[in-house]
Amino acid sequence: MPVLIKMTAAVVAFLLILISSADAVVVLYEHSNYRGYGRAYGKATPRLGSLLNDKVSSVRVTPGQVWALYQHAFYRGRWLTIERSVRNLRNIFNDKISSVRRIR
Repeated sequence: MPVLIKMTAAVVAFLLILISSADAVVVLYEHSNYRGYGRAYGKATPRLGSLLNDKVSSVRVTPGQVWALYQHAFYRGRWLTIERSVRNLRNIFNDKISSVRRIR
């Protein structure tokens, strides 16, 4: 019989970051300090959808990767390029992200 383990968003994000560096992963979180609802993206995403659109407050980035976070869907508006995880977007781009894509 399989064993079911309840995993928090933080545990899931940590496991996703452990994926080989060849896999692109950025994890977006609803609240600062990697709390609240979190979702991993492995490719360019033109629309985040209703669960995270304009609600992202922290971001984890796979080491060695660079991601662009965009103000509007389909990579429009202002953007922020990040090379490492950001614990709190409060003074930068808090609750303004609507699309993401990997730069390198």
